[in-house]
Amino acid sequence: MGSINLTYGFVEFDDDGNVGDACDEDIKYCTTDITSALENIVKEFEESIESDKVILEQLQSEFYIE
Repeated sequence: MGSINLTYGFVEFDDDGNVGDACDEDIKYCTTDITSALENIVKEFEESIESDKVILEQLQSEFYIE
């Protein structure tokens, strides 16, 4: 899960025509959950690969394969 927050700039004028409130445009990307999920997937793949290497080494040893 992630989010993108868009803020559109605006200017409000007071009764005298002067700038009252104003806001700049802004885009914020909240990707912490996304990167965390990807890191977890990578970790699972790494663990799976390590497990597969052990099995491969056992098979190679058992059947005298190099």
